[in-house]
Amino acid sequence: MVRGLLLIAMVLAAAACNPDLPPNIPCTTNDNCPYGWGCNLTTRQCVSVPGCDNYGCFLFGSPQAPTVSQSGAAAIVTWNQGSAPGNVSGWAVLRAEAQAGPFAVVGVVGSQQNSFTDPGPLTPGKTYWYEVATSWDENVIGSPSPATPLAVPN
Repeated sequence: MVRGLLLIAMVLAAAACNPDLPPNIPCTTNDNCPYGWGCNLTTRQCVSVPGCDNYGCFLFGSPQAPTVSQSGAAAIVTWNQGSAPGNVSGWAVLRAEAQAGPFAVVGVVGSQQNSFTDPGPLTPGKTYWYEVATSWDENVIGSPSPATPLAVPN
């Protein structure tokens, strides 16, 4: 009985992000996707990524936690590449209204940039959380940085 349940759990884990599976089976890291695919951390779906190969897809490392400051109704997000690989295509800036998410992509910039201005508008009295992740085109494929809060004053 236990052996059968373990086998079922292993099959489900191996298939957890197969792009042919229903969308209610999410991926959470690139490890869940077939080689040559990346996990879009916004939609939680595996996507085909040209920068990925049979050895994986930006599996290791992430940018450092961003620094976030307010400028009028906008937020300025800056970051350091940290341990993210040097061959990333670009960076995705994500924002959420709760530390646990859900996060949405508010901007994508090239690999040579390390800042982004989120035009908002940001609601007074709210706290927003920002992360940065590696991207390939419009797909967020790498592990995100730790989240950084921005509390907008009333």
